[in-house]
Amino acid sequence: MKASPYKNRVVVPEPLIQFSTPNVLIMEFLDGVKLEQAVKDDLTRALNGDGALVKSLIEEKRAGR
Repeated sequence: MKASPYKNRVVVPEPLIQFSTPNVLIMEFLDGVKLEQAVKDDLTRALNGDGALVKSLIEEKRAGR
């Protein structure tokens, strides 16, 4: 995340140790937009609203192309 252009817009939830056990980690709830959605929204704006192209680009990236 340190090299990401989103580093100043991303918040990582803190663990709530007092509610956690050795087998279960409880994290604080953060309300907001997920990072994946923020990236999709930014790409869609940059591509003049072409959501289909954004979907295609993300699928290609996930496939390693």
